[in-house]
Amino acid sequence: MRRIEHRGLPVTSIPETMLDLAGQDELTLVRKALANLDYAHTLHAPAIRGICGRGRPGSAALRWAIDNYEPLFARTQSPFEDDYIWYCERYDVPKPDRLSERVLGIPSDAIYDDAMVIVELDGVDNHYSPAQIRRDHRNDKRLRDAGWLVLRYMTDQFADDPLGIRAEILRALHTRGSG
Repeated sequence: MRRIEHRGLPVTSIPETMLDLAGQDELTLVRKALANLDYAHTLHAPAIRGICGRGRPGSAALRWAIDNYEPLFARTQSPFEDDYIWYCERYDVPKPDRLSERVLGIPSDAIYDDAMVIVELDGVDNHYSPAQIRRDHRNDKRLRDAGWLVLRYMTDQFADDPLGIRAEILRALHTRGSG
């Protein structure tokens, strides 16, 4: 591995860093990094693929991440949103059109524009106090009044009933026009 310096500090190149991450089984981080590099117009997939090779730990994982590139990872703002992309891939659920954007000024997690469906991913940090729950209910009502369907799930629901959630999301998307 060739070391280079940046502002007097030893650093590795982007391809070498990506290979190191892939070798540590940090696939979500690798996929997020690829998406962020692309978003910043600095993704050079051939150079990253070129660092892979026989006997280099992480090569197969890095090639897989490049082949399964997903730009939505650049938009996630929580591990739960990262997990939702993985969930969509694993259970053949359409990926949302947008992630972590506002709809009617309301922060929304996974947005399906054509069907006007929002999947809210409620982690424990921001959806447990009475005030936070009241805020969520007020926001849901405002979105429903504008024609949006809000499907709200907690982390444990995805673990306990992934196929049931899949069926509900697919039914909503199909019924409302984008599935």
